[in-house]
Amino acid sequence: RHSRGEALTEESLKTLETELGARVVRIHRNALAMAAHIAGLEKTADGGVNLVFDSIADRLEVSRRHLPLVRQFLKNV
Repeated sequence: RHSRGEALTEESLKTLETELGARVVRIHRNALAMAAHIAGLEKTADGGVNLVFDSIADRLEVSRRHLPLVRQFLKNV
């Protein structure tokens, strides 16, 4: 997702994660987020956590498994 819509790719997330390195963080088994566009985290009413972006209104769920790594990543950015 981006400010003008959504883009699909044939590359695996693992490949993209390797190619983009520290510019991305895995937030879910099926989602990566660009670090430069992350505004922060917010708790949901059901106890989950969403990633908030600075350039789009969408919120993406951060999995419980990836949450500690996302928090550490944001702390170091």
